[in-house]
Amino acid sequence: MTAPAAGSAVETTATCPAGTVLTGGGARVDNETNGQAVILNDDYPVSTTQFRARAVQTAQPVVGNYPWVLVVTAICAPSP
Repeated sequence: MTAPAAGSAVETTATCPAGTVLTGGGARVDNETNGQAVILNDDYPVSTTQFRARAVQTAQPVVGNYPWVLVVTAICAPSP
């Protein structure tokens, strides 16, 4: 993806496979480079099967346009 404009947010949701439930989750920002400031400002469970995160780019790169990725992971276990 192309880096969004400063102040733009990206939101992503990870979903557990069928027959499983969410037991936890996490998020990270990959490829933040060259003066580009990206803040992971929220990550939380949305349901018993989904985990969501939101990141905001607070500044444009010093030179060029560098893509970054919001990676969200759902930790799942078999349904009881």
